Amino acid sequence: MATLAKEQVRVLFFNAGGDAIADERIWPGTATYVDLSPGELVRHAIACDSPALLLAHNHPSGLPQPSKADVEFTRRLVRLCKELQIRVHDHIIVSRNGSFSFRELGYM
Repeated sequence: MATLAKEQVRVLFFNAGGDAIADERIWPGTATYVDLSPGELVRHAIACDSPALLLAHNHPSGLPQPSKADVEFTRRLVRLCKELQIRVHDHIIVSRNGSFSFRELGYM
């Protein structure tokens, strides 16, 4: 994902035992943006009967730091998932110059 020319979102969905049950490459975007709503992602989790997920997307710019939109999206997703008892393990941004973990750096 780190070397792709367009942004892409990838989601791992897990079962109650912590095993990955689906690995979806979804929501392709442009070089600087991917259009995704938290509700759309939650619908996928429900369809997979998944109580947990891990979200990742790339930054083709090479800079792994989150944009304001990335931070806002993650906070909305975590709130929505919490209400539905779906655990968000992390949201990771990958780029050719490194990665950014929302959980590790206290954004979640």
